[in-house]
Amino acid sequence: MARPIKETPFLHGNDARRFNEQIKAPVRVSLEEVRRAQSIYRAVNKHSGSPCCG
Repeated sequence: MARPIKETPFLHGNDARRFNEQIKAPVRVSLEEVRRAQSIYRAVNKHSGSPCCG
């Protein structure tokens, strides 16, 4: 049986300000970094034994 989903905690004070700043200015990732991450993901997924996406 599935576990119930817990309530999401609220951010307050400095945590909330820091979160908003990070959301407004996302870090850009190069195409090379994306392809490297995808390659690593595929290699790990291939050896994990569980079926997944693409």
